[in-house]
Amino acid sequence: MPGGRKHEETFVGDDYVKDVQLERRKVSFLYKEDDQYTFMDLEDYSQYTINADAIEAQLPYLMDGMEGITALLVDGLLITVELPGTVVMEIIETVPGMKAASATGRNKPARFATGLEIPVPEYLEAGQKVKINTETGKFLSRA
Repeated sequence: MPGGRKHEETFVGDDYVKDVQLERRKVSFLYKEDDQYTFMDLEDYSQYTINADAIEAQLPYLMDGMEGITALLVDGLLITVELPGTVVMEIIETVPGMKAASATGRNKPARFATGLEIPVPEYLEAGQKVKINTETGKFLSRA
């Protein structure tokens, strides 16, 4: 159901269930207003809005103007979005890097503009861009 809610219902043999049309559209993230997120269709410029609760897992990776997003629509209503497998994000805060740290060294926490916080290698510093896997939430490499 829209909004991520579940709905249970029991049917008997000759009950009729209405077909719904599932559609995938390429969209970009436009803006957030309160807890509503608005996306724009890249082909016809239609705008779709969805509540933050329905896309809670994707929010830490969602950046202004982000493209490569697929919207899933049921009968023209946005029910969820799929993000690209990886995103490039800039570290905005982390403890200072160590000059002697190696690429296989220990990790330290890093924070990004969206509020996401993940462990990154010690040698990385604020201002550097990194690739992050959106499915696992893990650091992949420098960008």
